[in-house]
Amino acid sequence: HIPLLAMIPDAASGTVCNYPMSNLDIPATILDIAGCLNPDELDGKSFLPVLEGKSMPDDTPDFVVSEFFGHHYSYEARMLIYDKYKYVFHPSSCDELYDLDKDPWEMHNLINSQAHSEQRNACRIRLIDWAKDTGDELCVLCGLFHERITTETDYNYKKGTWQGLRGSNTCLI
Repeated sequence: HIPLLAMIPDAASGTVCNYPMSNLDIPATILDIAGCLNPDELDGKSFLPVLEGKSMPDDTPDFVVSEFFGHHYSYEARMLIYDKYKYVFHPSSCDELYDLDKDPWEMHNLINSQAHSEQRNACRIRLIDWAKDTGDELCVLCGLFHERITTETDYNYKKGTWQGLRGSNTCLI
């Protein structure tokens, strides 16, 4: 967690925002403050409504994703924060799940914890949907996510309901 302090003229002070935000949201917010349209290729969402003391729009994601491209190594990963959980997708290794409230130093990987299967699958489904929406090539490798969904059902976070998997031999991407 990285704190963000922001202020605009004539805005209420002392507002605390608990929406998940990314550094990609900063340029979108600056453009919004300047009265400019955000280009379609800009991935960030403006948080100007929060600065003005309003709520974020209903279609604002309840998660944030970060990508690691390996730099000088042939290693990539995707990280998603949802609610109080951090999920890390490693294509060629064991995934990670942490409860950031109870384990802020990320010392206890909960990925195989049955008590956290609902949170694990909620994070995975969000990452799958994000990969589909953004065309993320790493996550488009069919089979990786399908094998990692360990329950008979998956959570549809947009509708707040559980539904059956989309087919036993079908990639979820």
